Amino acid sequence: MIRAIEAQRAEGERAHAAGDQRRYGEAIAQLQGHFTYLRGLLRSSPGGELSPQERAEGLLRFGFQRAEELSRVAVATGRTSEERDLTDVRNRLEQLVPLLATNPEQVGQDAGKLVARLRQLGQILLTERAEAVGIPVDNPGNRSAGGNW
Repeated sequence: MIRAIEAQRAEGERAHAAGDQRRYGEAIAQLQGHFTYLRGLLRSSPGGELSPQERAEGLLRFGFQRAEELSRVAVATGRTSEERDLTDVRNRLEQLVPLLATNPEQVGQDAGKLVARLRQLGQILLTERAEAVGIPVDNPGNRSAGGNW
């Protein structure tokens, strides 16, 4: 499993460096699948319950990582609106860090909401990008004079 995750991470970095949005999105989707699988294993294993402090720390860590990944996608695709949203989420995550020691339950709840927002932004960025690489739609109003097939 570790090798598969590392291979997908490396593939994602290569795709990002090459500007290949399709491969980058596929690598992110694969990594998300590994994450979901491992999270399921953790929840089903004995002693898998986390303390509020551990849960909040994990959500913050995941939030920062996911925001960084999605920011790369937003920048690569020129999605300034989503890029601003991601900056806002990152700033809100940073505001939660000092509260971790005094109120981990509240930090966990707030970080959970921000992670949910990151999931929404990820779906927006990756779904719309996947649709953009599909078959072009014929728009009769945009045909050139000699371009009628």
